Amino acid sequence: MNYAKFVVIKKYPFENNLVEAMESKKIQEPKKNDDVEKQLEGNDSGNVNTRSRFSRRRFIRSTAVASPILLSVKSPVAWGGGLPNEQYSIAMYLSGNASHPQSTQISARAPAYWLNTFQGGNEIVLNELNNNGCYASTQLYTLVPLNFNTWLSNRVVSNNWQYKLDAISDNPTLLQSVQTDLSGSFSLWVDFKKNKSNTARVDILNNVSACHCCVVTGYLNGIFHPMPVNYIGDSNYVRNLFIDAINQSINLILSDLDKNRFEGPNSPKYSQPIRELSNTLNTWDS
Repeated sequence: MNYAKFVVIKKYPFENNLVEAMESKKIQEPKKNDDVEKQLEGNDSGNVNTRSRFSRRRFIRSTAVASPILLSVKSPVAWGGGLPNEQYSIAMYLSGNASHPQSTQISARAPAYWLNTFQGGNEIVLNELNNNGCYASTQLYTLVPLNFNTWLSNRVVSNNWQYKLDAISDNPTLLQSVQTDLSGSFSLWVDFKKNKSNTARVDILNNVSACHCCVVTGYLNGIFHPMPVNYIGDSNYVRNLFIDAINQSINLILSDLDKNRFEGPNSPKYSQPIRELSNTLNTWDS
């Protein structure tokens, strides 16, 4: 396809060099379209008070109106086609890269991505995590408080038994949690009692590999949902799913204890809600 050989680009204050015609004959600059310019100005003024979730560089759209040279560019990057989705990233979104549409979504990032980020491999993403209270040293249950440190009852399930969090439970950091070789070793012990002689203790994460890894990885992806990460929900949604799964496990145990059907501390039945949660959160391996 042949394109115009000679063009003039209108000089703007942000330009350092004036593009001159290659030959003495010049093409007259097209007449300004006042209606288009007014429409663009109106769109910009309407967004003055809108705050983005993340800081971005603004793309100067007036260039597209005043520079006919753009009409001869075939590259999709120049028109916002940008990179294929698999090459797009959270960092590009945060930096406001104008070569890719801001409406593009990417899939959830795997644990290795967040491990690399916490280890300093992705500064712009790490800064955003820090802004949301997520540091490598942040302990999981700071983000997901477990509010049963004292004896509690659930009269709907059991009239006689009480439960509380055992202090020997692990509370790993976010950095530890996204290390898949470590996260399967963390426990969450819950104590149960009817009286001094009738007690039980169960690790409700028993038989569930990488539970903390799935929860933390899901939580971090949720921070960037819905844009640019297309995930099942935001970080609050992930937190609530985890707490609900814990409560389901506790209620299963209370019910069996109340009916004298307790299957023992190692029964996979009592960790089933946590196992199902991990499968739900893990969309990065699917």
